[in-house]
Amino acid sequence: MIKSDKGIAHEVVIGLGSAAIGESRFSKKERIVGITSVFRGDGGYLLSNLSNAVPMAKYGEALTDSLQATLQRVRSEMNWIKGDSVRVIVHAFKPMRNTEIESVKAALKEFSEFDLQFAFLHVKQDHPYLLFDDDSVGTKGRGEKTPIRGLYAEVGDNETLLTLTGPQQLKRPTDGLPKPLLLTLHRDSTFTDIIYLTKQVYWFSNHSWRSFLPAAMPVTIYYSDLVAGLLGRLDRLGSRWSPSVMLGKIGTTRWFL
Repeated sequence: MIKSDKGIAHEVVIGLGSAAIGESRFSKKERIVGITSVFRGDGGYLLSNLSNAVPMAKYGEALTDSLQATLQRVRSEMNWIKGDSVRVIVHAFKPMRNTEIESVKAALKEFSEFDLQFAFLHVKQDHPYLLFDDDSVGTKGRGEKTPIRGLYAEVGDNETLLTLTGPQQLKRPTDGLPKPLLLTLHRDSTFTDIIYLTKQVYWFSNHSWRSFLPAAMPVTIYYSDLVAGLLGRLDRLGSRWSPSVMLGKIGTTRWFL
């Protein structure tokens, strides 16, 4: 169970991850985007046919459809009442463009009977920042000056750095100083508590069912990467593969683990 805001009635988290798919190691790669849904903010997964993979050019439309279907399903299952507080959070591997933000806003208009908030969070691995801890001596010769896992620092009003790889997670003394994640909140977000969102990313990084060890990415992104990679490769089988098989019982499991 993940910590969630008890002051909000319902919280829905959508994850966007990606994978580069090619015929071989040296062939041209196609970027496939995977979408997973996590609802209630407590780590419960809504997978089924809402977990899919699409080419990069079509992910905006797929995100809108997935978000609408997710909210419709959760509204029915959780018996939402008119006026309930609902928060929608999107974790994305890339910054969302204004056109994509507007598409999501349009999808949310269908739920205007609820007190709706939304946040668009870019979870970035590639950036120029590092975090140091002068008091850290590391563990068994690994990770000197490396901050402990879970340490975060505010970079600005809408950005934080979050360490998900601490001294305990390093495998060799030569691994060097790991990079933190850079979390950037989009300016159109109506929910702007960047500290809460940073802590939520950390909680989701402890919620992986693939390993007993903590992950270096939140499962919202990590699982979406896995979905994109596996479904992207299956689609290349052509007529030998049909997505309809995911509509049965297997689709409601964590099949991609």
